[in-house]
Amino acid sequence: MVTGPALFHRNVFQMNSNGLPIIYWRIDLSTEAIGNNFGTYFDAIGCAELAGLHFVGVLGHPLRLGNGEGNEPFFNAVPFIIPHPNPVKDHATALTNIEKKCTCNRYCSREGQPWEAIIPQIRHIFAKGMYLHLSTRRHGLLPEERGMLLNPGVDIYSVNSHQFLPLIPDVAIHYRCSDNTFGGMGLLSFKTVIDRIPPEAKYIYIFTEAIERVKNELMEPHAETILKTLKKDIETAIKGAVVVVKRGSHLFTTFSQFGFANVTICSPSTFCLYPAMARTKTTYFPIGSGVYINTFKDIHPTFHFLRFEESEHNNNQLFYNQFTSTWTTEAIIKVLRTGLPF
Repeated sequence: MVTGPALFHRNVFQMNSNGLPIIYWRIDLSTEAIGNNFGTYFDAIGCAELAGLHFVGVLGHPLRLGNGEGNEPFFNAVPFIIPHPNPVKDHATALTNIEKKCTCNRYCSREGQPWEAIIPQIRHIFAKGMYLHLSTRRHGLLPEERGMLLNPGVDIYSVNSHQFLPLIPDVAIHYRCSDNTFGGMGLLSFKTVIDRIPPEAKYIYIFTEAIERVKNELMEPHAETILKTLKKDIETAIKGAVVVVKRGSHLFTTFSQFGFANVTICSPSTFCLYPAMARTKTTYFPIGSGVYINTFKDIHPTFHFLRFEESEHNNNQLFYNQFTSTWTTEAIIKVLRTGLPF
């Protein structure tokens, strides 16, 4: 695999018309690992910005989109051509700039990476994309059709499956289970989640992976019990709230639900990060030491980090990434419920 500066070197070409260097980028925005795919795309745009290059993106293949997402309005907000306001004048300078400023190896998450240079643009793309998706989705629909549909047998809920549920919840929670459980980015403790839900919240939606994603993986025996327990604990703490676990849904609708809920609580995942960046309402994003700490400090006053370091001061662990496959479901849940240091 070609990574780091070499990844960008091979995509720099001379324009025949005026000799100005460009980055010619093969864009993959398929819905499989779409958060990571957006991350690679944003890093390429950031590299072009820092290196003084025009950005030209092309789809390397037709968008591999399922669930009728092939004509997704969100993509109308995604730029494929971005002129640089002050481009470099020669190819050699462009390559030198890339060598110095575009060191990302792939799916960059630490500070000092090219995408940091375009955070306002990332926010704009996602804010516009979520708006386009939501406005188009709702256009022409009857009021009773504008809510969130439940998928019996897949989603976890206690209400009547035909009960009207608003599309945008009071609180949106991303609870990524599959590869975050054992050695991944980690699971939020239940206490971390519940402590950040306003007591007046009426509709609380927990978004997690589709069942197909955890099938035949280590997580499968644990996921349903963990999610049901989290749902039950939230219902106990937030009296009268409707709590629903969505196990897979239209990706861009989920982006919009993350983006427009009154409160959004993310897992450590780019799938939730980018719509969270575009928000101006209360947002919580968990992060490890040294990652993103200064990058997002000025995004907006209500963007809050949940950091490992905080656990050392308040005797509550915010999230856990120390579980292994030898743990039983009951033991994992006991730890997640207590929020005690590991």
